[in-house]
Amino acid sequence: MEYVIGPLDKGESLYVRPLSAPGEHALIARGIDFVEVNTILKELRPIEAVLLPLVRESFDNAGFQSMDLHWYLWKGSTGMTENLLEIKLQLYLDPGSNDGDSHILDMLPLALILNTTSQNSSEWKTYDYHFLNQGPFATAQDLLEVYNTVSIRKLRLPSG
Repeated sequence: MEYVIGPLDKGESLYVRPLSAPGEHALIARGIDFVEVNTILKELRPIEAVLLPLVRESFDNAGFQSMDLHWYLWKGSTGMTENLLEIKLQLYLDPGSNDGDSHILDMLPLALILNTTSQNSSEWKTYDYHFLNQGPFATAQDLLEVYNTVSIRKLRLPSG
């Protein structure tokens, strides 16, 4: 619910006027906050464990726990419909994050979509995994299986 409150100066009367009817704006029509970002990162841990072999082989033995790799959350439009909140997650390499030298522009070709429409994070779903513009793959396991069969293009960053 959104309201207009005024006047904001030192007037003697204050009014509160609703801008919309109760329930008119869905909760998903919002940006994500710090608490939700932390929940998203927590929910990604099992996915990171599945993708770790692909990530290590492709990105010079980089890892999530070593703080070399991070997820960039594209907080653009909420989805294709008003009842859907999706966030695109793009992996990036940031080996300097421990010393304060950030490299957020070093994006890597691994991305996925996370549906965070529900307020209950156990109902969130990931899908549309892409690696080197190949995909979409339904799950992290599907991507890893195709990767291990060598039926998709691979990438290996040079050492260092």
